[in-house]
Amino acid sequence: MTVRQIACVGSTVERVPTLFARGVPVLGHVGLAPQTTAMLGGTRVQARTTDAASRVIEDALAPHRANDRAG
Repeated sequence: MTVRQIACVGSTVERVPTLFARGVPVLGHVGLAPQTTAMLGGTRVQARTTDAASRVIEDALAPHRANDRAG
């Protein structure tokens, strides 16, 4: 079985229903994203506030919710 892993950020999640509809399981992830380290100004702690932590949780749940909408 092929599974696509995507970063759970913004418009990336919008691809989940299309992949799911084509029979491709999607695994979302949050956490260290080496490709964005330079953009973030280096490796450092993210989500230091309650609001920021809530956004990370919402990003983590987004692929699951997108699969629910697609299925």
